[in-house]
Amino acid sequence: MPETSVPHLRFLVVANLDATFVKDDVEILSELGEVHFWNTSEKGVAAPELMRLSAEVDIIYCWFASFHSLLPTVLGSLFGKPVIVVSGGYDSASVPEIGYGNAGHLLKKYVSGFVINRASAVIVNSAFSANDLLRFKPGSESKLHIIPHRINPLFPDPKPQREEKLLLTVARLNPMNYRRKKIELIKKISEALPDYKIIHIGRVDDELQEQLDESMPENMSTLGYLPDDELWSWYHRAQALLVPSWHEGFGVTAAEAPAAGCLPFISGAGAQPEVTKGFAVEVKSDEVTDWVNAIQRALPVSDEHRLQMKRSMLDSYTGDVRKNGIMKAVRAVIRL
Repeated sequence: MPETSVPHLRFLVVANLDATFVKDDVEILSELGEVHFWNTSEKGVAAPELMRLSAEVDIIYCWFASFHSLLPTVLGSLFGKPVIVVSGGYDSASVPEIGYGNAGHLLKKYVSGFVINRASAVIVNSAFSANDLLRFKPGSESKLHIIPHRINPLFPDPKPQREEKLLLTVARLNPMNYRRKKIELIKKISEALPDYKIIHIGRVDDELQEQLDESMPENMSTLGYLPDDELWSWYHRAQALLVPSWHEGFGVTAAEAPAAGCLPFISGAGAQPEVTKGFAVEVKSDEVTDWVNAIQRALPVSDEHRLQMKRSMLDSYTGDVRKNGIMKAVRAVIRL
């Protein structure tokens, strides 16, 4: 049997959302066998069907070490099934300034620790997140797998020089992400760059939309959620992406944007420098003038630099890298 091959297996994938990165893993696991996808936000966490599937499958695969993964992890132990947990940056993070991360909350910390301790294998998406997790749960090295996200390779070469002064922010905005992504700072940057248009892409919680609409400067607007093809068209159109985050366990938008020739401006938090491979502009400051000066110095970007960014991102975050890493984790838990 080849190094990365596995027998036909049955998987139960449990997640609390159906984000693109979750769907990517479902697609990869579908190549290895039969997959039952259980979205707890739609089906709940205590349904008899979930218990039946846990008993019938070969492997339980949980996205995030949080409350929705608690019962599947227990059922894995009860039925003798290996459990693979994909741990996101939030699971082992503690950013007390904004109350971000399970490791900073007593109950959430216990739940994440319980799930990680009992997992047969733990997948993280960056070396930064691996170090974070090992600080949170020392002794997990033997079951830890660092497997970066993949990004969609089906798009054309970056378009030639972009004349439009357009900057993007891309994120799902709930109250926590509003703080973590420093949206207030981005609004101030927008005010200081009146000749630029700043567009936010991503679903916005209802309670935040009215606040955003009332306080955004005239040159800033929101588009809400967009399907992948429309999102990528904006990446190809914009000059840059602004990501002044407090914390990023990976931060997939900072890998997607340069793959489309859109220069990321980052705060340098968490995994951002690792993920952007030296192609981002780091602004380690919350001073608006520092961000404005960095943007004005770095833009516009040459066509050659845009192509270099694309090649680096696509070489680093291919589907094969993700697939081979997951297959290695699967082989480890079924001991082939």
